Amino acid sequence: DFPGKCCAEVNGVRVHYVRGSMYYRTLRAEETGSLKGIRLKMKKCQLKMTHLFLSFSWPNISPLANIQFYKKAYALHEENQYDVVVAVYSPFNALYAAAKLKRKFPNIKYIAYFLDSLSGGALPS
Repeated sequence: DFPGKCCAEVNGVRVHYVRGSMYYRTLRAEETGSLKGIRLKMKKCQLKMTHLFLSFSWPNISPLANIQFYKKAYALHEENQYDVVVAVYSPFNALYAAAKLKRKFPNIKYIAYFLDSLSGGALPS
């Protein structure tokens, strides 16, 4: 579900983990097999009900995950004083956090990076 560590280095790039939204955690749990049977079905049902209530705010369907991403981005910026933030649209929460960080620190350059189906990204439904 979650790597259990704060960061790792992948191909020379430092990757910082954020727990993320229930949607992505459910997808990971299904892929890894950590949730099976009735527990997985209950989780998916809960997820669909949450999406139903938050559908009016699409694509921002996970406000709590937005806060998690922003807190992590803010803490990393305070620690390292970044000049450029590249936010990848997968999930949307990364774009939200980077845009909010840009508003808080206007001297940061903000780059929104959108993945498409040719590069392996997944489009929102």
